[in-house]
Amino acid sequence: MRLSLLFPHLRGLRLVRRCATVGHLTLVVTPTRRTARCPCCRRVARQVHSRFERRIMDLPCGGRAVALVLQARRFSCRNVACPKRTFRERHPGVVAPRVRSSVGLRTALTQVGMALGGEPGARLARQLSMPTSGDTVLRLVCAAPLPAYAAPRVLGIDDWSWRRGRTFGTVGCQLESPPMIIRIADYPVPPHGAVGCEGGACAAPGAARGGPVVCCAVLASLAR
Repeated sequence: MRLSLLFPHLRGLRLVRRCATVGHLTLVVTPTRRTARCPCCRRVARQVHSRFERRIMDLPCGGRAVALVLQARRFSCRNVACPKRTFRERHPGVVAPRVRSSVGLRTALTQVGMALGGEPGARLARQLSMPTSGDTVLRLVCAAPLPAYAAPRVLGIDDWSWRRGRTFGTVGCQLESPPMIIRIADYPVPPHGAVGCEGGACAAPGAARGGPVVCCAVLASLAR
């Protein structure tokens, strides 16, 4: 049976052997391609320089944690003008370079973190046979690309102090639906937009661009 029938994301890899225990499954896989493309000059290379193994955590299967032992290869680039003499084979659909978890596992943990946060997401992931830590979940959430949002029309702004009298920050809150909180240092205000501020100094850059200054208490009442 082909490996891609059970694991579609492992297309292009061949199963060498497997080792199953009560709560863990280890798959030793090797690439089926005979060539690789140099990431620097994009020339196809055929000469294998050396081999090495990568241990990658993958999505669970049947309630068991899955680990991939990838028998990766290092190729020699024959292009004399290329600065890379050797390079590691890439597997974009399986794992990113210099990462020890698969693309599918990182995507799943990111979605769990988006819904639950760091420590609660890590506890749920461990129950789903994806052992991880809360810090890892938070790093994946922070590294995820931000969704596209339209420019806010009604924006509430407030200042706070990271260190009293030394370092300050500004936070902006979109008061219309859907709510969104943005930490900013300076902010563009759209034409005919409203800028809210508790005091007045933090709204000065926005007001200078043409946005009327509205009290945060008034904006909060409007948002309700």
